[in-house]
Amino acid sequence: LGELKVYEVVPAPKPALWVNRMLRPVLLAIRAEGRPIIFRPMRWSAQSAGACKKSNPDGRISFSTKAFFWGETHFVAVYIHELSHSLLEDAEPSVYHQHDASFFTLNYALLLRLDAINYLAADVNSPWVNDMSLYDLQDPPECWNDTPSPIWQPRAFAFAVALAHELFATDLSAEKLAVLICERYKAWSLAMQLEPRNTVLAHTNAAAKTKRISDARAKLVDELQLYRWLTWLMGAAFLTVVYVLIRRGVN
Repeated sequence: LGELKVYEVVPAPKPALWVNRMLRPVLLAIRAEGRPIIFRPMRWSAQSAGACKKSNPDGRISFSTKAFFWGETHFVAVYIHELSHSLLEDAEPSVYHQHDASFFTLNYALLLRLDAINYLAADVNSPWVNDMSLYDLQDPPECWNDTPSPIWQPRAFAFAVALAHELFATDLSAEKLAVLICERYKAWSLAMQLEPRNTVLAHTNAAAKTKRISDARAKLVDELQLYRWLTWLMGAAFLTVVYVLIRRGVN
Protein backbone atom coordinates (compact mmCIF):
# COMPACT_ATOMS: atom_id res chain seq x y z
CA LEU A 1 0.00 0.00 0.00
CA GLY A 2 1.69 3.19 -1.19
CA GLU A 3 1.68 6.57 0.50
CA LEU A 4 -1.60 8.43 0.20
CA LYS A 5 -1.21 11.72 -1.66
CA VAL A 6 -2.48 14.82 0.13
CA TYR A 7 -3.05 18.10 -1.70
CA GLU A 8 -3.82 21.48 -0.17
CA VAL A 9 -5.80 24.35 -1.67
CA VAL A 10 -5.65 25.90 1.78
CA PRO A 11 -3.16 24.95 4.50
CA ALA A 12 -4.40 21.89 6.35
CA PRO A 13 -4.11 21.75 10.15
CA LYS A 14 -2.60 18.25 9.97
CA PRO A 15 0.30 17.17 7.78
CA ALA A 16 0.21 14.43 5.18
CA LEU A 17 2.11 12.24 7.61
CA TRP A 18 -0.83 12.38 10.07
CA VAL A 19 -3.33 11.57 7.33
CA ASN A 20 -1.31 8.55 6.24
CA ARG A 21 -0.83 7.36 9.82
CA MET A 22 -4.57 7.51 10.34
CA LEU A 23 -5.73 6.00 7.07
CA ARG A 24 -3.11 3.33 6.34
CA PRO A 25 -4.51 0.81 8.88
CA VAL A 26 -8.04 1.74 7.75
CA LEU A 27 -7.29 0.99 4.09
CA LEU A 28 -5.61 -2.29 5.03
CA ALA A 29 -8.62 -3.30 7.16
CA ILE A 30 -11.23 -2.47 4.52
CA ARG A 31 -8.99 -3.86 1.74
CA ALA A 32 -9.16 -0.76 -0.44
CA GLU A 33 -6.77 1.26 -2.57
CA GLY A 34 -6.54 4.73 -1.10
CA ARG A 35 -7.88 7.76 -2.90
CA PRO A 36 -5.89 11.02 -2.68
CA ILE A 37 -7.19 13.79 -0.44
CA ILE A 38 -7.42 17.47 -1.24
CA PHE A 39 -8.20 20.05 1.43
CA ARG A 40 -10.48 22.90 0.36
CA PRO A 41 -12.02 25.89 2.17
CA MET A 42 -15.56 24.48 1.92
CA ARG A 43 -18.23 26.07 4.11
CA TRP A 44 -20.53 23.28 5.20
CA SER A 45 -22.63 22.40 8.18
CA ALA A 46 -21.26 20.55 11.17
CA GLN A 47 -22.43 17.24 9.72
CA SER A 48 -20.59 17.60 6.41
CA ALA A 49 -16.87 17.49 5.96
CA GLY A 50 -16.03 15.75 2.70
CA ALA A 51 -17.21 15.46 -0.87
CA CYS A 52 -16.26 13.16 -3.71
CA LYS A 53 -16.75 14.33 -7.29
CA LYS A 54 -16.09 12.31 -10.42
CA SER A 55 -14.54 15.41 -11.97
CA ASN A 56 -11.74 15.40 -9.40
CA PRO A 57 -8.39 14.38 -10.91
CA ASP A 58 -7.26 10.83 -10.01
CA GLY A 59 -10.38 10.30 -7.90
CA ARG A 60 -9.42 12.81 -5.21
CA ILE A 61 -11.69 13.07 -2.20
CA SER A 62 -12.24 16.67 -1.20
CA PHE A 63 -12.25 17.62 2.45
CA SER A 64 -13.00 20.79 4.29
CA THR A 65 -10.38 21.62 6.87
CA LYS A 66 -13.31 21.55 9.31
CA ALA A 67 -12.93 17.76 9.28
CA PHE A 68 -10.18 17.95 11.88
CA PHE A 69 -12.28 19.78 14.44
CA TRP A 70 -14.34 16.62 15.05
CA GLY A 71 -11.33 14.42 15.73
CA GLU A 72 -9.77 11.36 14.18
CA THR A 73 -12.83 9.10 14.28
CA HIS A 74 -14.98 11.62 12.42
CA PHE A 75 -12.25 12.07 9.83
CA VAL A 76 -12.04 8.31 9.23
CA ALA A 77 -15.84 7.91 9.05
CA VAL A 78 -16.17 10.70 6.49
CA TYR A 79 -13.29 9.33 4.42
CA ILE A 80 -14.96 5.91 4.23
CA HIS A 81 -18.30 7.55 3.38
CA GLU A 82 -16.77 9.47 0.47
CA LEU A 83 -14.62 6.50 -0.58
CA SER A 84 -17.82 4.43 -0.84
CA HIS A 85 -19.25 7.01 -3.24
CA SER A 86 -16.07 6.91 -5.31
CA LEU A 87 -15.95 3.10 -5.44
CA LEU A 88 -19.57 2.92 -6.65
CA GLU A 89 -18.88 5.56 -9.30
CA ASP A 90 -16.04 3.41 -10.62
CA ALA A 91 -18.02 0.17 -10.36
CA GLU A 92 -21.02 1.48 -12.31
CA PRO A 93 -20.25 4.83 -13.99
CA SER A 94 -23.58 4.96 -15.82
CA VAL A 95 -25.65 4.90 -12.61
CA TYR A 96 -25.78 7.64 -9.99
CA HIS A 97 -26.24 5.72 -6.76
CA GLN A 98 -25.98 8.63 -4.30
CA HIS A 99 -27.56 7.37 -1.03
CA ASP A 100 -29.44 4.31 -2.19
CA ALA A 101 -29.31 0.78 -0.78
CA SER A 102 -26.15 -0.09 -2.73
CA PHE A 103 -24.32 2.82 -1.11
CA PHE A 104 -25.66 1.89 2.33
CA THR A 105 -24.52 -1.71 1.81
CA LEU A 106 -20.97 -0.80 0.80
CA ASN A 107 -20.48 1.85 3.48
CA TYR A 108 -21.90 -0.53 6.11
CA ALA A 109 -19.70 -3.42 4.96
CA LEU A 110 -16.54 -1.30 5.12
CA LEU A 111 -17.41 -0.09 8.61
CA LEU A 112 -18.03 -3.72 9.66
CA ARG A 113 -14.46 -4.44 8.57
CA LEU A 114 -13.24 -1.67 10.87
CA ASP A 115 -15.34 -3.09 13.72
CA ALA A 116 -13.79 -6.50 13.07
CA ILE A 117 -10.32 -5.19 14.01
CA ASN A 118 -11.63 -2.94 16.83
CA TYR A 119 -10.01 0.05 15.18
CA LEU A 120 -9.84 3.03 17.58
CA ALA A 121 -12.32 1.15 19.78
CA ALA A 122 -11.34 3.17 22.85
CA ASP A 123 -12.15 6.42 21.04
CA VAL A 124 -15.29 5.30 19.21
CA ASN A 125 -17.06 3.79 22.28
CA SER A 126 -19.60 2.13 19.98
CA PRO A 127 -19.52 0.11 16.76
CA TRP A 128 -18.40 2.02 13.68
CA VAL A 129 -21.64 1.07 11.92
CA ASN A 130 -23.49 3.27 14.41
CA ASP A 131 -22.08 6.20 12.47
CA MET A 132 -24.60 5.47 9.73
CA SER A 133 -28.18 6.74 9.65
CA LEU A 134 -31.16 7.06 7.33
CA TYR A 135 -29.31 9.99 5.74
CA ASP A 136 -27.30 7.24 4.02
CA LEU A 137 -30.48 5.58 2.73
CA GLN A 138 -32.52 8.40 1.22
CA ASP A 139 -32.95 7.21 -2.35
CA PRO A 140 -35.40 4.43 -3.28
CA PRO A 141 -35.06 2.15 -6.29
CA GLU A 142 -36.58 3.80 -9.34
CA CYS A 143 -39.70 1.64 -9.21
CA TRP A 144 -40.50 3.03 -5.75
CA ASN A 145 -39.99 6.71 -6.49
CA ASP A 146 -43.69 7.39 -5.87
CA THR A 147 -43.85 5.21 -2.75
CA PRO A 148 -43.73 6.67 0.78
CA SER A 149 -40.43 6.03 2.57
CA PRO A 150 -42.07 4.02 5.41
CA ILE A 151 -42.89 1.42 2.76
CA TRP A 152 -39.62 1.02 0.87
CA GLN A 153 -37.02 2.13 3.43
CA PRO A 154 -37.37 -0.77 5.91
CA ARG A 155 -37.10 -3.27 3.08
CA ALA A 156 -34.09 -1.49 1.55
CA PHE A 157 -32.47 -1.35 5.00
CA ALA A 158 -33.04 -5.08 5.54
CA PHE A 159 -31.56 -5.87 2.11
CA ALA A 160 -28.51 -3.65 2.68
CA VAL A 161 -27.65 -4.83 6.19
CA ALA A 162 -28.11 -8.51 5.32
CA LEU A 163 -25.90 -8.19 2.23
CA ALA A 164 -23.25 -6.21 4.11
CA HIS A 165 -23.04 -8.91 6.78
CA GLU A 166 -22.83 -11.57 4.08
CA LEU A 167 -19.94 -9.88 2.26
CA PHE A 168 -17.79 -7.95 4.75
CA ALA A 169 -15.81 -10.97 5.98
CA THR A 170 -14.96 -12.21 2.49
CA ASP A 171 -11.51 -11.72 0.96
CA LEU A 172 -12.91 -9.46 -1.73
CA SER A 173 -11.28 -6.07 -2.11
CA ALA A 174 -13.43 -3.00 -1.53
CA GLU A 175 -13.34 -2.38 -5.29
CA LYS A 176 -14.70 -5.88 -6.05
CA LEU A 177 -17.22 -5.52 -3.24
CA ALA A 178 -18.57 -2.40 -4.96
CA VAL A 179 -18.98 -4.26 -8.27
CA LEU A 180 -20.73 -7.22 -6.63
CA ILE A 181 -23.00 -4.97 -4.57
CA CYS A 182 -24.05 -3.07 -7.71
CA GLU A 183 -24.97 -6.39 -9.34
CA ARG A 184 -26.93 -7.59 -6.31
CA TYR A 185 -28.67 -4.23 -5.94
CA LYS A 186 -29.70 -4.31 -9.60
CA ALA A 187 -31.19 -7.80 -9.14
CA TRP A 188 -32.99 -6.75 -5.96
CA SER A 189 -34.36 -3.61 -7.64
CA LEU A 190 -35.65 -5.71 -10.52
CA ALA A 191 -37.37 -8.07 -8.08
CA MET A 192 -39.01 -5.08 -6.43
CA GLN A 193 -40.10 -3.75 -9.81
CA LEU A 194 -41.69 -7.09 -10.71
CA GLU A 195 -43.48 -7.28 -7.38
CA PRO A 196 -47.24 -7.03 -7.99
CA ARG A 197 -48.50 -3.52 -7.35
CA ASN A 198 -51.29 -4.91 -5.17
CA THR A 199 -48.59 -6.23 -2.81
CA VAL A 200 -47.09 -2.76 -2.57
CA LEU A 201 -50.59 -1.37 -2.11
CA ALA A 202 -51.19 -3.88 0.68
CA HIS A 203 -48.03 -2.64 2.42
CA THR A 204 -49.21 0.94 1.94
CA ASN A 205 -52.66 0.16 3.35
CA ALA A 206 -51.14 -1.71 6.26
CA ALA A 207 -48.91 1.24 7.07
CA ALA A 208 -51.86 3.63 6.79
CA LYS A 209 -53.93 1.41 9.08
CA THR A 210 -51.10 1.26 11.60
CA LYS A 211 -50.87 5.05 11.54
CA ARG A 212 -54.64 5.42 12.03
CA ILE A 213 -54.51 3.07 15.02
CA SER A 214 -51.53 4.94 16.44
CA ASP A 215 -53.29 8.30 15.96
CA ALA A 216 -56.48 6.93 17.58
CA ARG A 217 -54.52 5.69 20.57
CA ALA A 218 -52.77 9.03 20.92
CA LYS A 219 -56.14 10.82 20.76
CA LEU A 220 -57.58 8.45 23.38
CA VAL A 221 -54.63 9.10 25.68
CA ASP A 222 -55.15 12.85 25.28
CA GLU A 223 -58.87 12.51 26.00
CA LEU A 224 -58.22 10.37 29.10
CA GLN A 225 -55.71 12.90 30.29
CA LEU A 226 -58.30 15.68 29.82
CA TYR A 227 -60.91 13.56 31.62
CA ARG A 228 -58.55 13.07 34.57
CA TRP A 229 -57.93 16.81 34.80
CA LEU A 230 -61.65 17.64 34.59
CA THR A 231 -62.43 15.00 37.23
CA TRP A 232 -59.74 16.43 39.51
CA LEU A 233 -61.04 19.99 39.01
CA MET A 234 -64.63 18.97 39.66
CA GLY A 235 -63.57 17.06 42.75
CA ALA A 236 -61.57 20.02 43.98
CA ALA A 237 -64.50 22.36 43.32
CA PHE A 238 -66.91 20.03 45.16
CA LEU A 239 -64.62 19.76 48.18
CA THR A 240 -64.19 23.53 48.22
CA VAL A 241 -67.98 24.04 48.27
CA VAL A 242 -68.36 21.46 51.05
CA TYR A 243 -65.60 23.13 53.04
CA VAL A 244 -67.24 26.57 52.67
CA LEU A 245 -70.66 25.21 53.74
CA ILE A 246 -69.13 23.48 56.76
CA ARG A 247 -67.34 26.64 57.78
CA ARG A 248 -70.57 28.64 57.52
CA GLY A 249 -72.40 26.02 59.55
CA VAL A 250 -69.77 26.18 62.26
CA ASN A 251 -69.98 29.97 62.39
